[in-house]
Amino acid sequence: MKNRRNSLAILAFLLVSAVTFFLLRSFTATGNAYQYPTWQQAWCVEEDGSLTELVLEGGYLAGMEDGRLYRFQTALAELPEDGYLLLNYGGAACAVYLDSSEVFRAEGPAQAGAVGNAQATIPLPLGASQCTLTIDFRVLDAVNCIYPPLVRVSSAWLEGADSFGFANLTGIPAGAYALLFVLLMGLFLLGLCLGR
Repeated sequence: MKNRRNSLAILAFLLVSAVTFFLLRSFTATGNAYQYPTWQQAWCVEEDGSLTELVLEGGYLAGMEDGRLYRFQTALAELPEDGYLLLNYGGAACAVYLDSSEVFRAEGPAQAGAVGNAQATIPLPLGASQCTLTIDFRVLDAVNCIYPPLVRVSSAWLEGADSFGFANLTGIPAGAYALLFVLLMGLFLLGLCLGR
């Protein structure tokens, strides 16, 4: 009987410790609310509509010229639930296609400070696990334009989780209280094992 009680007390202590650890970990987990896809292919769209393939170095294309039309393409995999794209298009004209369907078209203002102000939120297809993203991009103002186009994938859940400041504001007190709780639980279970 005593061995069984001791075994149950040890098992209960380990279970409480594990649950406490995983609860604290979920509050202090850090991550990025955004995924930054890398462009896999790029073309220059000529006046007659023909495409000239361009070489990307690490997803970047150097030397984009004002007024020329460029096409960028990448595959988006492991799309989050209720996911969306964030696109900065200040100083550029762009058209965004998801699996060949146009979902956004705009021309960003070519003025100082337009880079951060001209931003689009584009919903991703519901229930899709992957899709192909294509952007036709024309640089109108190289000074106030981010190129190649900066696209971020996120979701309401990821942004919400990232904005919770549990770790920043209450991480240390929560950890201290959790440690105190585990120690008191251990003392209580030790007392049960000793018959007190």
